Order: sequence, then structure tokens, then C-alpha cells
Amino acid sequence: MINGEDIHRYIKTGESQYVEFKRAEHKFPKSALETICAFSNSNGGVLLLGIDEDKGEIAGVTDSKKIISEVFNHMNNTNEINRNVLSLEDVYVVDVEGKEVVVIEVDAVKFTNKPIYLKIILLKHI
Repeated sequence: MINGEDIHRYIKTGESQYVEFKRAEHKFPKSALETICAFSNSNGGVLLLGIDEDKGEIAGVTDSKKIISEVFNHMNNTNEINRNVLSLEDVYVVDVEGKEVVVIEVDAVKFTNKPIYLKIILLKHI
């Protein structure tokens, strides 16, 4: 499990192919689904909701339970994504400086389960 010290270290080193930030102050950003797909199709990664991606500052989320519920509503919707790659243990809240940050740990999926893709984006391009 990732803790507050880990989050500070991620902020200091910045986003990378394994770490991405999303402000997500009031709701789960649908753009985060693309990140989850990318992480699961590659080597995995960590998505931190409540971190301003432009400034690298801790913004926190206002309602972590709502955001976590939204994560799973999207991930379990087969009209949006072909397969849910997250379990309840992969999504949790860490208190950082009195602010809640939602951590989403995404594992790489097995080759036989790839690709993980968004159906919404595919439909928009047809």
C-alpha cells in the first residue's frame, strides 16, 4: 500500500510512465479511464486522484467515497470498458496533510487478457 510519504515522493519526481496525477476534486474524471487502460496494458502504474497534474500540488478530493463508487461504476460498465481490472484492494484513500487522496494501483494484465480498452472512445471514432 502506498502511504503519504510515497505520495510526496511521487509529487517530487513528477508524473511518469508509471505515475499519473488527476485533480479530481469533486468527481472521477473519465480521462482517468484512459490512464487505467494504458497502465494495465503496459507495466502497471499508480493513479493519484486529488493531486493537481499541472502544479503537482495536493488538492485533495471532497468526497472520497463518492469518487471510489464512481471508479467502480465506470469499471464495471461493459458499455464503457471491456474488462474491470481493479479490485477493492486496488483503490483506497490516503490522508496527506489533512487532505484525502484516492490511490488507484493498476497492475499489468496478463498477455492473454489484453488489450484493455475503452468502448466509448472506439464508438466516437466510428
